[in-house]
Amino acid sequence: MYIIVEKRPLSETAMLMSIHAPQAAEKALAGQFVLIRPQAESRPTVLMIAETDRRAGEITVIFHCTGPAAKMLAAREVGDALAGFSGPFGQESRPPTAEKVIAVCGGMGCAALYPKIKGLYAAGARVDVIAGFRSRGSVLLEDQLRAHCTSLTLSTEDGSCGRQGSASLLLHERLQRESYQLAIAAGPVGLLQAVCTLTKKLDLPTTVTLHPAVTDEEGRCSCCRIAVDRQIKCACTDGLDFNGNGIDWSAQAETAATNFCPLLEKRN
Repeated sequence: MYIIVEKRPLSETAMLMSIHAPQAAEKALAGQFVLIRPQAESRPTVLMIAETDRRAGEITVIFHCTGPAAKMLAAREVGDALAGFSGPFGQESRPPTAEKVIAVCGGMGCAALYPKIKGLYAAGARVDVIAGFRSRGSVLLEDQLRAHCTSLTLSTEDGSCGRQGSASLLLHERLQRESYQLAIAAGPVGLLQAVCTLTKKLDLPTTVTLHPAVTDEEGRCSCCRIAVDRQIKCACTDGLDFNGNGIDWSAQAETAATNFCPLLEKRN
């Protein structure tokens, strides 16, 4: 059984949840994701792994409390058992070694990028973070990011916290005055495309994280296909990290509008 052992809100719409899943925790690697079914009648939801505690046998996920399955999951309490849990899926995230890194994240992309930021900073890299949100109420992981990066710049669409404007605008300003060896990014597809447009002009190596989403009951679909370096990849099985400057964003316009969904060929 997969039991919820911790649950707490991170923002007005985001929730952190730790789940007792010893087998998954033993195998989980940075950058992978799990498939969770809150209740028997609900559809599964894909959640990226934020942290893993192998000793306790726990996996921590962070998610937006929007959508039917996510709302059902948010309604469950500590001590409740989940109807279904499978994974981990995807490839291990191994960011290239760099001494100076710029990280750009938007919304829930902060949760996806946090383990990478933490790892790079612990390895001795300078990591400057730009995080964009809709408003002050949607800001999440601010304290955690500040503790594991060289600098953190917040932006909000309404100006209620940090700089007003988009994270890509702040990135443009930063790149005009500083140089980096690596860029990493996670968040809405529009933000990722904007980031890569800027970094490609500067020939700055860029790794982007694509968050998958399930569209059918079995999780067997093909709309997470993406053209990277002139090859067709699947975000669920070949990712979730890709060379952002090698992505054909124009070919992904229609697919990106509906996000990415996993092609799960096997279940645990």
